[in-house]
Amino acid sequence: MSLRYLLDTNTVVFFLKGHPAVVERWAQVPPAEMAISAIVWHELMVGATASQAPEARLAGLRRLGEVLEVLPFTREDAAASATIHAELQAIGTPIGPRDTLIAGTARRHATIVVTNKSREFLRVGGLTVADWTLTAQPANQKKKKRP
Repeated sequence: MSLRYLLDTNTVVFFLKGHPAVVERWAQVPPAEMAISAIVWHELMVGATASQAPEARLAGLRRLGEVLEVLPFTREDAAASATIHAELQAIGTPIGPRDTLIAGTARRHATIVVTNKSREFLRVGGLTVADWTLTAQPANQKKKKRP
């Protein structure tokens, strides 16, 4: 099997908090088809470190890191992210800097971004976006054409 889904931070948090639709969808996908980017790993680590129970949260993330692949952020990802940034700036619809890095990684790996921030990621041409917090998944997967 090959990588199919790149999970955004909010999707992982929904899973860890037991969101029923996210947990159900997660269980249907083989682990080899899911990954997170190093950017998402960073955001999760920041959240865990700043929590009221950092040791427990960090231990949970370590267990998650044993199951989910963490994609490194490479110079190719940086180039793809820079292109996305320029495209969105040119039309006046930028997204947040970390979301731009995640989108660049997803576009380069041709994966579906799983997020509940569809409005942000659908601005990026060439991305397919899915929201696992919704129950009827296939109808909720959307793809934006590249400019």
